Amino acid sequence: MTSQQKIRTVLLIDADNVGAFEAIATILKQLQTHHHFIIKRAYGDWFAPQLKNWKDFLFQQEIEPIHSLPTASNGKNATDICLTIHAMDLLQTPDTQAFCIVSGDRDFAPLVRRLKQADKQLIGVGRQNTPKILREAFTEFHTFPEVKKSKSSQSASAESKANTTESKTNTNSQKTSAKSGQTHLTLVNGAKASQTKADTQKPFSNELKQILQSAFLQFQPQDGWLTLGQIESKLREQCQQVLKQNFSCKLFGCKTMVEVINQTGLFEFDAQQDKKTNSKERRIRLRQAA
Repeated sequence: MTSQQKIRTVLLIDADNVGAFEAIATILKQLQTHHHFIIKRAYGDWFAPQLKNWKDFLFQQEIEPIHSLPTASNGKNATDICLTIHAMDLLQTPDTQAFCIVSGDRDFAPLVRRLKQADKQLIGVGRQNTPKILREAFTEFHTFPEVKKSKSSQSASAESKANTTESKTNTNSQKTSAKSGQTHLTLVNGAKASQTKADTQKPFSNELKQILQSAFLQFQPQDGWLTLGQIESKLREQCQQVLKQNFSCKLFGCKTMVEVINQTGLFEFDAQQDKKTNSKERRIRLRQAA
């Protein structure tokens, strides 16, 4: 069966609900026998430890990760709301014949019924204990087994254990090597290694360079300088267009706009400005212009 003969299907995964990608990998492969996934997205808090090892799976399956920042309370509905909004937008996609929603959350039942009213086939994938109200809303439903200890959790546990061991080792090294002057070298090397690892794990690093540079160039400043406030306004537009996300510094693993700018290495700050200048008024320009 060719891709043209298969059912044109939109795949939407509630990763927060699934937890371990291993649980659904086989089912998705089986579904592709009859379904051609024209759009594939996975929604979740990608900073959460339980989703840490999804990266390779998403890359191999060409699934677009959509980040949902937790709300001020517990963040439970952030992913659900984002997935629902996108599903209603994608309902207008030409030639879409079916939706495959991977989640066992009963809150999706109204969404599934609404999509069926639009004459779409609905395939559900969820845990064995998925509520009956959600199961019956789908045209067909597939269950996946619980993964007691996924690779993700094993990795997180191993890293936590390694960090604890490293911390103890550094402490012992500091106590035993203070006289020889080796403590400083050990701690500095350790800090560099940790920083390098953290940098490589920051989300959307490549996309950030692209959208930030694009946002800057849209202004075409005559003197080469722009303020952070100006850049942020265009960055919000670019996040929506490229990442389908609402802009937030946390989206890129940062706390402030200054950190976001520094993360790319593309820009330099105006050294002549007063250091007490309001962050939105701080001026930057492309390093190539220096």
